[in-house]
Amino acid sequence: MADKSRPLMDQVPPDIWREISELLNPIDVIALGETCKALHEATAERTLWLNLLKAVCMEYDLFLHSYPIDEMSVAQLRRAALGPHLWIQRVHKHAVSPNVHFPDLGTSTNVLRPVSTIPFCGRLNSALWFKHLIPGGRFVITCDKGESQGTDILELWDLGFAGKRPLLQPLLLASQDIGHPPVHCSLTWDCSNLDTETLAVAVGTTDSSGHRGCISVFIISPHRPNPSFNRLPPDMSMEFLSPNTICYPSAFNLRGDKVLAQYANVIVVWDFIRGLPQLRDVLYWIAPCRDHPSTNQSGDATGQTHIVGCTALDYAGGVVASCTATGRFIVNLAYELVGGESMALVDYMA
Repeated sequence: MADKSRPLMDQVPPDIWREISELLNPIDVIALGETCKALHEATAERTLWLNLLKAVCMEYDLFLHSYPIDEMSVAQLRRAALGPHLWIQRVHKHAVSPNVHFPDLGTSTNVLRPVSTIPFCGRLNSALWFKHLIPGGRFVITCDKGESQGTDILELWDLGFAGKRPLLQPLLLASQDIGHPPVHCSLTWDCSNLDTETLAVAVGTTDSSGHRGCISVFIISPHRPNPSFNRLPPDMSMEFLSPNTICYPSAFNLRGDKVLAQYANVIVVWDFIRGLPQLRDVLYWIAPCRDHPSTNQSGDATGQTHIVGCTALDYAGGVVASCTATGRFIVNLAYELVGGESMALVDYMA
């Protein structure tokens, strides 16, 4: 029976409040902790914020080990868990009316300006074929020609974890010679979280004839000591019997443990864990879409997309890669500078 002489907060065990807090959004946990001393103490436990960060990473599909969770203080865990909310809040704060003409966005006094801009140097600043900013905003995987121009190179870079000022000089953590066919014509790739511990990189190549392709998968755990790219055997080789069609991939995606690639009228689905390839002739694509307002005969707003506002981000150049949940972008400043590439990490939060 409840003791009416004692406040309700004192009658509920702290572990119950912690379990309740783990069901809330991080911003609501902050509000709960500001109600009284007992709840402030209950919502200040490290275990709570570690679990909340894990939940946020799952919700936003962020790579958990973008954060050094074993080394982070409660304040750092709290900041990381709040990261997506703070980014969305900052974007909304700088939003302007959708009626503003696009050329006028950059002159608005409400432009969202970066907190820090870190220019890249050396290889990371070169004209790499691909740059992929891993969801979480800390790790970058790149692919480029090796110095000998005879092979392709995968590299993993560390920018420093989001929510904290980026490293002034990104760290090269791993480099892997991945080779290529004797007559190399095209290369495409994608990257995905295989699980909470591992990243997977799929690389697709097509020879100069356009009738023979190969897909390879590499895995890496960037948070482990001395990380390295490991090639998963075997590769998947394909031969396309279409003499009048050049089969370069028009779509190439890696999701979980499956690679999806489209070559002309052939779609390839490869489960690289089980090694089960499937080939399908593409008859048609079904894609979700909204009705165009002019074809909507009902007279209501069903199917229409309404833009309630937009935010102008202040940076000069083109976006190469991004992790919008953490407010980090890799941009090419070459549009503003004369001569060569000029890559930089633009961070709008730290």
